[in-house]
Amino acid sequence: MNILLACYKSSTLIKAITANGHNVESCDMLPAEHKFLHHQKDLRELSLVKYDFVFAFPPCTYLCKAQYSLHPSQPERKKLTMSAAEFVKWIIQNSPNSYAIENPIGYLPKVIGNPQQIVRPFFFGDPYSKDICLWLKNCPPLMSTCINPVRKSISNHVNGRMSQAEKSNIRSSWNYFPGMCNAIASQWFPKV
Repeated sequence: MNILLACYKSSTLIKAITANGHNVESCDMLPAEHKFLHHQKDLRELSLVKYDFVFAFPPCTYLCKAQYSLHPSQPERKKLTMSAAEFVKWIIQNSPNSYAIENPIGYLPKVIGNPQQIVRPFFFGDPYSKDICLWLKNCPPLMSTCINPVRKSISNHVNGRMSQAEKSNIRSSWNYFPGMCNAIASQWFPKV
């Protein structure tokens, strides 16, 4: 299966899927943190139809509920949110017959409907409680594999000395969720 991890640069998920024998590429504006094929460019410059499955992680900067609440006091943010939502619509319209889109709770339900599933890393043995919304097309919901009683916040890995970009990079990285990445690989992309 040919899989694209869109708006993705981390290593854990791509390693888990390629270990099952699939051809996986990633695309992001930033450089990759892995050794697999990575397109460092705007996703809209790629043709998505050549992939069997697109798993997209669109930037949540203007889509998460923390940012959405700033619209009344900062009208320019509303324009940025609309632009981010249009990007997600583009992904949906240009993806192949099967896809998954990941984003936190926020603005997207107003644009593309409610997510088919909300998962948390602790459902898969990881010690984090982050809410992860999944919009799925021709893709089954993930089944929990191992409930971890620990419920840490991913924000435990950031501090006041870090830049906003560093904090954002940590909060959006899936390298802290190896259990969830392995569950995705085994349930959606089993060994070939």
